[in-house]
Amino acid sequence: MSSSPSPRHFCNSNGDEERPRFFNSKAKSKCWANAETVPGCHP
Repeated sequence: MSSSPSPRHFCNSNGDEERPRFFNSKAKSKCWANAETVPGCHP
């Protein structure tokens, strides 16, 4: 866990392929804000 965190916590994977089903609007908004430049993550 302290070595290297899994990228599935972020939205830079594929958008909703590795995105948890319990993603709230806030979490999603935060994710998009952090990955607004990531292709495939924006609507």
